[in-house]
Amino acid sequence: MHKFAVAFGVASLLAPVLFAAPPAGFVSRGIGGGGAMYSPTINPHDSDEMYVGCDMSLQFHTRDRGKTWARIADESVSAIQVLNVNSGAFDPRNPKEFYMATEYDGVLWTPDITAAKPEFRPVAAYRFAQPMRIRFNPGKPSEMWVTSVGNGLNMGVCE
Repeated sequence: MHKFAVAFGVASLLAPVLFAAPPAGFVSRGIGGGGAMYSPTINPHDSDEMYVGCDMSLQFHTRDRGKTWARIADESVSAIQVLNVNSGAFDPRNPKEFYMATEYDGVLWTPDITAAKPEFRPVAAYRFAQPMRIRFNPGKPSEMWVTSVGNGLNMGVCE
């Protein structure tokens, strides 16, 4: 019993070191003030770069961890204004490729998110409305997983 108590005591002391703890607080890092903000996407190739979807415009973009923000030009995507970007994802195999899940225009893709005015194209193989989240499988980076409203979970393989 004594050995158990000692082991439990040592484990209790080491737990904060061995296991991550939730944040102790939060600090505002930029945009907001009216619309809903969705799914911040941090560039896995550059941790200072982030995209945030919004229900009032396309995507907001920062290259300095939220100190300054710019909006990706709406007219670069389609003839109609694209609203309600639910989430974004970088292709883990190519730091320039970026995908967006949009409420009305499905999944959109650009081969070069670093361009001054990135050109987004529909992902033709995804034929369902209102995708919500896009994630790539870390163990199989060619697998793209998409959740949606009303069409469940879908997986596609990028070439």
